[in-house]
Amino acid sequence: MKNSKGKLSNSWQKTLYGSCFARLQLNSSFRHKQAREEVKFLIRELEIHKGQSILDIPCGSGRHA
Repeated sequence: MKNSKGKLSNSWQKTLYGSCFARLQLNSSFRHKQAREEVKFLIRELEIHKGQSILDIPCGSGRHA
């Protein structure tokens, strides 16, 4: 997430990836669009319905959570 100055607000991203990588890769509009499409695919293929719960096992940058 970016703050009002356009900088990364998640300090763990800065620490782990470096601010340049995080800005260009993790917070890029392409990556956000890609994550939305991937989540739509998972919802459709797993037949997840409104009100159901799923377990998100953290392993990555958290784009889908």
